[in-house]
Amino acid sequence: MSQDFLNFNTGGAKQDSESVGGGRTLFDSNIYLAKVKQAYLDAYDSGARFLSVTLDIGGQEYEERLLLTNGQGLSYWTDNKNQPQQYSGLTRFEELAFACGFPNVQSTQPGPGMIRTWDKDAKSFVLKQHATVLNLLKDKEVSVALLKVNQNKQKKNASGKYEKINEAEEINQIDKFANTQGQTQLEAAKGVNPPQFMAAWKEKWAGKVSDRYKEQKGAASVGLPSAAGGAAAADAGNLFG
Repeated sequence: MSQDFLNFNTGGAKQDSESVGGGRTLFDSNIYLAKVKQAYLDAYDSGARFLSVTLDIGGQEYEERLLLTNGQGLSYWTDNKNQPQQYSGLTRFEELAFACGFPNVQSTQPGPGMIRTWDKDAKSFVLKQHATVLNLLKDKEVSVALLKVNQNKQKKNASGKYEKINEAEEINQIDKFANTQGQTQLEAAKGVNPPQFMAAWKEKWAGKVSDRYKEQKGAASVGLPSAAGGAAAADAGNLFG
């Protein structure tokens, strides 16, 4: 069951290029050294799988959910040229595995373990047993390119789905993982040494904000509670009970 969770249908999409394009602590855009506090696999009620990763960055926690598949179990989407493009969340997972010293995501060997998670009923964080914890990643040190993003808030509509509204919020987003020497997965695969990408990313983005806010025609400016920036865009249904 645990290894089956790591079978991804990418539709032939390949990760073949790198571009410096455009918890609750809001970090400035920068390259940070971080320690993996916990990482586990789970799925939303829709069936879409995600990786939840919590990083310790200078004594402060940062958590993000990286979407790995859609509700049909596919790890790719099709662009306007009808070409498959791998989900960026799966690419980040592959980079994280490399940064932690593993050749691929399958070798991270998810299995039973304890996770710290938010309990809505208790309104507090609790420790609970979970079936697909990436125990081998715990306490590994990595470099992470963390981007500050200005975007539209999302609110739940009458049908229970989240939609963008005309209200801005700033969040963080993991844009790249590398090892502690600053070498990315693709640089290692292509023999690029000394590494270059993270330094170029820092030169372009350090201290800046990626502005993705767009006025939504006919959208509300106020609404029900918003989706959490940097983590989930909706509450996760625990796949494993």
